[in-house]
Amino acid sequence: MARPTATSDPALRRGPVTSEKPVRKRRLDSRVTSAKKPKITEAPAKPLSDSRSAELAAEFVDHDVASIYKVIHKTTGALGGNAAGGAIYGEITRNSMGKILEYMQKNCELGRDSVFLDIGSGLGKPNFHASMTPGVAVSYGIELEDQRWQLSLSNLQGVLKTSTLYPKVNPVIFTQGDITDALSLEPFSHVYSFDVGFPPAVMAHVAECFNESASARYFISFHQPRKVLEQYGFEVDEIGRLGTSMAGSSEGHTVYFYRKTALSTRTKETKEKKVDPLFGTGFHVVQQGHDAVLSWVEAQFAQRFSQGRTRRQVQLAKAATPSSLREKKLETFYKVVRRGPVSVKAK
Repeated sequence: MARPTATSDPALRRGPVTSEKPVRKRRLDSRVTSAKKPKITEAPAKPLSDSRSAELAAEFVDHDVASIYKVIHKTTGALGGNAAGGAIYGEITRNSMGKILEYMQKNCELGRDSVFLDIGSGLGKPNFHASMTPGVAVSYGIELEDQRWQLSLSNLQGVLKTSTLYPKVNPVIFTQGDITDALSLEPFSHVYSFDVGFPPAVMAHVAECFNESASARYFISFHQPRKVLEQYGFEVDEIGRLGTSMAGSSEGHTVYFYRKTALSTRTKETKEKKVDPLFGTGFHVVQQGHDAVLSWVEAQFAQRFSQGRTRRQVQLAKAATPSSLREKKLETFYKVVRRGPVSVKAK
């Protein structure tokens, strides 16, 4: 029987060539591929809860409020007011003002449609704070002392010229005037005042204006209910109180929240809100927007400081200023008892 002849071709000796890889090699390649391309599990995005959304919004607002206070401190100092020779001046801390506004939002209907008034606004910190949280429709400050009013205008200019704050601040305006020249408190819904040093005659006039104003609903004061109701004659009920801290001092005061007992019967609510003449100029300016407010502030500075007027010209300008805008001495609000000449007894 013939033996099969051995072939000299090495390819034929190895057997047929196949394109498939060995099983072990394929497993290793699959493991490497799976390691390089991790599996991505698609999960639906969960929206933030209402509480978490509120927390984040509050954090952003707190940051903006802190930015405003930094601008004020840079412009007029941490504690200003120029109280020398003038009426009592006091500032509560930023945290205390925040607690007051938070209480007003929960219990005093303070919101974005509210019109906020600060009587004796000083440097304007409460007004700026209210313009950010809750972001009232208009935040108005009126100040008797000329130098304090000038400082508040400097702060207003500094805040509105800060690009990050310009679009976030709601309308704010400060005017100089005597609140006893007001006939009413229209169109304000919430009236706030650090009135610790206010004379009784001023408080009585504010009470009369508040009682007769259809728009005024809430009064925030640092006077006890006994004085507010019995001595000054406010037609209100106390709804709460909070302790506050003073800036730059260990002194503290209690703030009281009052709500009007009944709406005024003198006037009925109308779509068109009335504005008392004392606040007419401020509302005319603030309703035109931030640019108009900035132009008005710069015009006030130019009129007082940039004209190079002589002393005689300044005196004539003061004489031409309406009496309602002139600064009154604090003594004019009190009865001054003067002693007569002392009689010398004969020895």
